[in-house]
Amino acid sequence: MKPGWPGLLLLPALACAGPAVRPAAGPDYRVHVDAGLRAVTVERCFTGDVPAAWMPGVPAGAVLPRILRVRAGAPDAPLALDDDVLPLAGHVRAGDCVRLVFDAAVLARASRQGGAADALVLWPALWLWRSTQPGPDWQATLRFDLPPGVVASAPWPADAAGTRTLGVGALRTPSRVAIGRFPLWIEDVAGARIEVAAVGGAPDRATLGPWVRGAAEGVAAVYGGFPRPHAQVVLMGQGGRGVSFGEAQRGGGPSVTLWVGGASTPEDLRTDWTLSHELFHLGMPPIDRRDAWLSEGVTQYYTHLCQARAGVVSPLEAWADLHDGLERGRASDGGWSVEAESDALRQRHAYWWVYWGGAAWALELDVALRRRGDALDRVLRHWQRHPCCDGTLWRGDALLAEADAFLGTPLAAPLKARLLTQPGFPDVDATRTALGLRTRGRQVLRLDDAAPDAATRRALTARP
Repeated sequence: MKPGWPGLLLLPALACAGPAVRPAAGPDYRVHVDAGLRAVTVERCFTGDVPAAWMPGVPAGAVLPRILRVRAGAPDAPLALDDDVLPLAGHVRAGDCVRLVFDAAVLARASRQGGAADALVLWPALWLWRSTQPGPDWQATLRFDLPPGVVASAPWPADAAGTRTLGVGALRTPSRVAIGRFPLWIEDVAGARIEVAAVGGAPDRATLGPWVRGAAEGVAAVYGGFPRPHAQVVLMGQGGRGVSFGEAQRGGGPSVTLWVGGASTPEDLRTDWTLSHELFHLGMPPIDRRDAWLSEGVTQYYTHLCQARAGVVSPLEAWADLHDGLERGRASDGGWSVEAESDALRQRHAYWWVYWGGAAWALELDVALRRRGDALDRVLRHWQRHPCCDGTLWRGDALLAEADAFLGTPLAAPLKARLLTQPGFPDVDATRTALGLRTRGRQVLRLDDAAPDAATRRALTARP
């Protein structure tokens, strides 16, 4: 029994005949679910060299399935694990398939991905088994074989036949797969195909569709097109109205999940910025969690500008949200610098301070660049194109150095040293005044078009 996974060895796997043994040609993985969503069967056929062993993406997956060797013309034979690894040598030969049979309810509970009455919400690392040493160039194909009326949503892109291509990130990085009877559709936005799954009593497509499109269009306005050709959006229904939480994941493909009140109205969603925030993350390079001030700060800054650029909110609404957040950040002072709090975020949980301190840095940098006839948008697009951002986990200072090299002058790094390394919240009052934000407390009363940087303010929220 594995620490942190109590009781899994005592839960029986559901016996299931599964699909017939597959011919040699076809996807590497086939995932079958019965009509009652009671069992999940994952089949891997070895058409060439058979690896020495096979194992789940995380050790906890080893205790979950009933494992069978399937051979044409012969009875299925059970296979046994050896210290959480499945030895294949001497047991499986070229042309054989290995079938993993899971009790769907047990697998869903072990996945800890959130429950839904109309769907199994699964963590692929538990059931997407692999050879013991997949290299960085590892790729595989997968197809869902589902009964009528059952659909599947996954972060991996699919071709016209429904075959999905997986990279090594599908084995190493958290992701979410939903299988069941729920609305599933594609939104084509700014050159990207966004797969939307509305599970567990989420609002209907008529309510959700415009919200998804507006958020994606705002992100595309910053990056010059949506930053990924394919993305998955999972909207998990819950009680009440509005959005309670959201997260972005990169498990082999860009994905975001949000928990949305089933009674939410279009107006509830129009004024909620969570989806814009999570979708914006998909364009940012992977940044070390110690530098959340950069990954979350830049994203938080652009979240509200994105909404205005898509026409979802007015410029006044966008600046009011940005100003309110900056004031909340300033009021959460814990006595440390933004950089120090970011490094200790998992221990001290100073989220407002770190996120909005980073947003203050982004505002100051963007305005400084605009005054030079440049823009922070251009830095983000450079990060996307440059080899620095090909999936490697980066430290913030390295990305700032890359940005300054691209700009041809030291701006990003010195500004960070001035604003974020000393105790206290970054002082952006002069910049807000120059932009024409006329404020009282946490409110923006009006936007002053006679202010020195009013043209910059208008450009920051202008629709493309």
